Amino acid sequence: MLINPNNDQTLLQAAFIYFQTYKNYEKAFIYAKKIEEIKPNNYLTYIILGHCYAHRGEIDAAIESFDKVIAVDPTDDDSLLMLGILYHEFKKDAKKARYYYEKDVSLYPDNENALVGLGIIYYEQGENIKKTIELMEKALAINPDNNMACGMLGVAYSVKAEFDKSIDFFSRAIKLDPSDSSYYYGRGMAYRDKGDLRLALEDLTKAKEINYASAEGMTFETLKIQHPKIIDEWSKGKDPHFPDGGENTSGVLSRLNNFLGEISGKIDGTTVVMTHNVVLRCLIGEAHDIPQQEW
Repeated sequence: MLINPNNDQTLLQAAFIYFQTYKNYEKAFIYAKKIEEIKPNNYLTYIILGHCYAHRGEIDAAIESFDKVIAVDPTDDDSLLMLGILYHEFKKDAKKARYYYEKDVSLYPDNENALVGLGIIYYEQGENIKKTIELMEKALAINPDNNMACGMLGVAYSVKAEFDKSIDFFSRAIKLDPSDSSYYYGRGMAYRDKGDLRLALEDLTKAKEINYASAEGMTFETLKIQHPKIIDEWSKGKDPHFPDGGENTSGVLSRLNNFLGEISGKIDGTTVVMTHNVVLRCLIGEAHDIPQQEW
């Protein structure tokens, strides 16, 4: 592709093609940075840069980029959603995340991802569980294949002790994304609370330390040879999934937080929980505010 290095519009088109069509964040980043040098006030450039920085794990730079978009266009759907996600999942700032999710939903009530994000925030902040259910049902009305909405409805109905509904929604989530072991864990707990210990044990056995998928049992050296991209992304501070539908650290952290939410307020006295390396790394990293790429 021949690109005029001094034409910001041509560079912008190239950046969008690499970003949206090819998902080549590195190429998109290079072109977007060139545009920033030529025309620093082009806010569309910062949409691309925001996504690229997020993909690179540079969360503060991503937030700064999306803030620049919002300064020009306070109603930009993509930037509002991304700010909600970044503050929620990475900065652990529920107040700011809630602000951006609520603003996005008020402007774009059909944004399923903003509805799901806001519903999770309401659940985590102890709001009336009916609010979470309402938002997740709206998300599913827009997209019946939203596995996160199904999973959160499984959680919500379990909290309401409506275990049959909880099991149904977790089962839908598993069908949509069988690689997410948090759904097996949630369904297993619902089966347990319903009194079906055999099915509970089957699901809880599947909700293991981390789903390595086809990398299960591999040594590090074998993984390096067969899946060098994973090793390369680790070296860059990224959080890749294990191959063929495996989990990543963020997935384990999500399951861990679901578990902690389940037992919160239910423990009386000292409790011992047996776990493994990956979960321990998540616990320590979260407790001490260590950047996730260093876990």
